[in-house]
Amino acid sequence: MAGRPQKYVWHGSDLLGERSLSSYCDAWNSESREAVGVASSLLKNRLLGQEKLGCHNSFVVLCIEATSHARLRKRRHAGSQEENMTEEEYHELLNFIDLSSGEA
Repeated sequence: MAGRPQKYVWHGSDLLGERSLSSYCDAWNSESREAVGVASSLLKNRLLGQEKLGCHNSFVVLCIEATSHARLRKRRHAGSQEENMTEEEYHELLNFIDLSSGEA
């Protein structure tokens, strides 16, 4: 596979999506061949694959803002009025967006 980039994404997370402190490439720009980070092959259809690869590799960085479960529980109990949409409400929203974009 010479000349073709490897299809990996750095994510730095364990299987539960928590930051893997032992296998995290600091800003994924280390030239060290000893430092390793957690990455996933895009060809295996497992976004949080647990392959430990050298931080010197140049892969895409997957950056997703994560919120701890404890913080979510606090927000729910703090009287937050946010609720998830039902499937029907979601379809209604999509239809509204489609209709609105046709008017512009």
